[in-house]
Amino acid sequence: MLYTVYDASRALVSGYTVGKNMTNLEIKAQKDSSYAKSQEYKDIVKKQMEDEDWASATPVSFKVGLEAPPTVFINQKTGKPERVWMRTIDVNYNAPHYFLAIKGLSFLIMAVLSLTILVLAFKLIARFRNSENIFLVRNLKLIRRLAFCTLIYYVLWWTITLIEVYFISQSFSLAGCNIDLVSTLELPSGLFEVPFTFIVYEIFTIGVKMREENQLTV
Repeated sequence: MLYTVYDASRALVSGYTVGKNMTNLEIKAQKDSSYAKSQEYKDIVKKQMEDEDWASATPVSFKVGLEAPPTVFINQKTGKPERVWMRTIDVNYNAPHYFLAIKGLSFLIMAVLSLTILVLAFKLIARFRNSENIFLVRNLKLIRRLAFCTLIYYVLWWTITLIEVYFISQSFSLAGCNIDLVSTLELPSGLFEVPFTFIVYEIFTIGVKMREENQLTV
């Protein structure tokens, strides 16, 4: 989860930096016509456009069939060309500007949720170590917040990724390769984390109720 947010945040920061540099270059080129015609300016713009394409790309997993053509790379160890079948690649795609804005906002929310989950987890561990009875209402509230933060995180992640996959499928395809939706959505981890946190929450709910009933009996 944290690596996903880090990787996405890094891409967003890189995209923002590229956009800012492009704006500064355009302002300078407008003020200086000779600079706008220079080879230096053209090379910088070309490099900035390549960086912008990289920053806006998203990782996608593919199911590689037998008919999928390999990609040839030079093996740095041997110096010989090697055939490689790409199963996960970063794909650039065209999307409406409003979606890119929503994506940026969603990743910002996901970053906040990740930090919140981390803080709640450490706080919960500290309370467990300093308490003789862990089945307390205050611990139950922390676990509930932890469970819902995890759920919201993955719902956002899955929704944004599904929309990205849709846009990619409309403009990009490889022979013999189909998009692997399960791997792209990181479903194995999310499908375990979300139910697990709610199972723990239900267990603690039962534990707190039993503790309160025992206290009333006494």
